[in-house]
Amino acid sequence: MKKGSISIILISLLVVFSIFSISIFSILKNTHDVFSNNFKKLQAEKIANNLLEFSIATVKMGIDAMSNLRDDVFSFSDTSSDVKSIKNVNWTSQTKKFINKYVDTSKATIIFSTNGYSLDFEKLSLMDLKKSFEDYLSNFSEGINTFSAIYKIKKGGKYLVYAKVKIDNISYAKIAIITSEKLNKYVYYSEEEPKFYFTSNEVIYGPLKSNAVIHTWQYAGNNKKFTVMGTLEVPGIRHYDEESRKHINYNANNNPNEVYNVFNLKGNPPIKFVNSDVRFSEIYNDYSTAVSSLCMPIEEIIDTNFGEVGIALSKDTKIESNIENGENILYIDTSDKMYIISWKIGKLPDARIQYKKNNIWKQKHIKFNGVISSEKNIILTNSNDLQNRRFLYDGNLTIFSKENIYIDARIIPYKTFSKFSTTEKDEISLDELENIKEFVLEKETSSLDLVSERDIIIKSSTHNSRINNHKIFANIYSFDGSFKVENYNLGNNNGQLFVFGSIMQKARGVVGIVGNNQPGYYKFYVHDSRALFGRIGTIATPAKKKSIMILYLENAFERG
Repeated sequence: MKKGSISIILISLLVVFSIFSISIFSILKNTHDVFSNNFKKLQAEKIANNLLEFSIATVKMGIDAMSNLRDDVFSFSDTSSDVKSIKNVNWTSQTKKFINKYVDTSKATIIFSTNGYSLDFEKLSLMDLKKSFEDYLSNFSEGINTFSAIYKIKKGGKYLVYAKVKIDNISYAKIAIITSEKLNKYVYYSEEEPKFYFTSNEVIYGPLKSNAVIHTWQYAGNNKKFTVMGTLEVPGIRHYDEESRKHINYNANNNPNEVYNVFNLKGNPPIKFVNSDVRFSEIYNDYSTAVSSLCMPIEEIIDTNFGEVGIALSKDTKIESNIENGENILYIDTSDKMYIISWKIGKLPDARIQYKKNNIWKQKHIKFNGVISSEKNIILTNSNDLQNRRFLYDGNLTIFSKENIYIDARIIPYKTFSKFSTTEKDEISLDELENIKEFVLEKETSSLDLVSERDIIIKSSTHNSRINNHKIFANIYSFDGSFKVENYNLGNNNGQLFVFGSIMQKARGVVGIVGNNQPGYYKFYVHDSRALFGRIGTIATPAKKKSIMILYLENAFERG
């Protein structure tokens, strides 16, 4: 072999080896980069999860009994580029549309940021929580950027919390849509249960909760069972079987598994035998104060210019609500004065108020937030004959009385009434209910809170006549009283009491007498599931102070 040939072979081998070495190095480098990026991603995700939890825990301590945040802490005045960066994250298309439509991304309150933060943790008594989170972050290497902020969502009572962590070129972002734990998360919620019965003819369509033992009644010769189409949360059940004439107790220690044979329980889980220490009276004081901050005396509204405002009344008041020529018209009668508030369908808060001054009717354009508050009794009625009385409404309204609210008309949102008006006077079947539930969830945009310190009462006439097959589309809250029927034990049988929304009451009230063809109503209570999705837009819905309910979570990963 010639000497030159050996040199060529050696050179060729060296070239091959070099190429191989470069390839190996490249593979190892890529493997290292992939491993490093995956590690950074996992680390960023972990920190972002903890940052979001820390931020939500902070927000929780500043939320009041109407889902509002303390304005001395959460000013929503931060306008940094970090605040606006939420729009640049690679969220899902639906989330991007939601943020663009409903979230004011130009200003927020920064909760925590490595670039400095403005939140006053001391006012929330959260200095220890802040220090703990800072200590947690100190366990990681330098070069980690963290940012979290809270934004308002239009239509009140809901917020978006945004948390973002960046490690070198890796970013991990999370959002949570939150509200406080509103009392309308249950279809029925009571603190006390006198000896009044749920019967085997009745359906509670949604989660039912009571702090006390509930009472149930099984009719003889009836194959129907008391039905709860949601989780039943009670300390126990006292059940009466009409045929055997026996009472049986069901609780965690007595016959806990027999309940599935006696009742029709469709929740997930079907039942929880639990005790609760929630006291509605403790919520009331905070709630009443919060409502007062939303309202002004009606004469001051007439004489002065305000932003969005509610109406405060001081006398017994009669309110009628009609839909006329594309407008919702409220007639407010305080016996000595009449006021008319109106707005075009779907156009609140833009409204106008009409009033008499020097015997001349005048009007003024106002921004009406949908809240009416009274120091005295309120009656919701209509001038039609008894069986044709309707209280039709549009928008998100709250009617609050520091005494009692009397119901003397069927109460139905206008869109739902327009769709199902032919069933107005009929009993609602389970089949028909499914159509109503679907329509309300998908199409209905109005809601009504009826809130009283004392009782909420379905009115009876002087001859104890009542509206037959009554319908109330509203969330009912009786802080220190009951939801009940006036003179329930007198008069005729009135068929079905259909409530679509929720009922919260201090002590359960009576709506009818047990037995066939007895005076009063049988119950069909149906939960408005929009409450669980944060889609009820009233701004004065009662809620637990310093509580949080998470409505939605999403995360997004970015590299670059």
